[in-house]
Amino acid sequence: MTEKKYELTEETKNLHGRTLYRIRALKAFGFGKVKEGDLGGWVEWEGNLDQKGNCWIADEAMVYGSAEVSENAWITGRAKVYRLAKISGNAMVFGDAEVSGMAIVTDSSRISDNAVISGIARISKYAQIRQDATVSNSAQVTDDAEVSGNARVFDGACISRVAKVTSYARVYGAARISGNAVISGNAAVSGDAEITGSAYIGNHAEISDYAYVANGARVFDYAKVSGHARILDDAHILFNAEVSGDAIITGDSLICRDEKITTGTHHNHTPD
Repeated sequence: MTEKKYELTEETKNLHGRTLYRIRALKAFGFGKVKEGDLGGWVEWEGNLDQKGNCWIADEAMVYGSAEVSENAWITGRAKVYRLAKISGNAMVFGDAEVSGMAIVTDSSRISDNAVISGIARISKYAQIRQDATVSNSAQVTDDAEVSGNARVFDGACISRVAKVTSYARVYGAARISGNAVISGNAAVSGDAEITGSAYIGNHAEISDYAYVANGARVFDYAKVSGHARILDDAHILFNAEVSGDAIITGDSLICRDEKITTGTHHNHTPD
């Protein structure tokens, strides 16, 4: 039988009709971070916090419902973890962050500030969700990727490999963002679009359908890329320009000022 590392105290609080109990450490653990007798945060029942490992709930953090915290995960500050959410590995949830639904936060991920994770979202491998960002539905954020500001990632979108989604950007559908790409400034990426290779999408730009933007290309200032269009190399699409169909824009091309391109390969294209 596992030796208990904490107990429920008689100190309680009511949360929406639920009774939560302050926890107290029964022994030292967590590499000296938790000492015997230390008071922790709040749980609804012992199933919320594993008696094994170095996991802990500290400060005024709350874990309730059927949520589980295990392994070496820590929940601190005023964070809330509830419903069927699972926090494991070396993950941390802190500040006023919330994790709910059937969301999973694992590995060394960090959820902080006012970030909200819900649905069946999965956050893993050093990913960071912070500020007022939200990740929901079946979205995934992994491999050192970051979602911040007021950004929203939802549906089945995947953010990975050091990519960043920030400001008021939205990534949704089955869109994939990876490889140091940055999505910012009210930009929207949707459908089956893929953004990778240090590409930048910003300032109200829209990428949709099966569009592909990579290799340092930049799309911004209300520009739109859709269909099966490919924007590559150092190409710039800006100022309300639209690229769609099966068009390919490469090299140092500059597409701007309401120009519309729907077909063909354009290398080092410049405005007339």
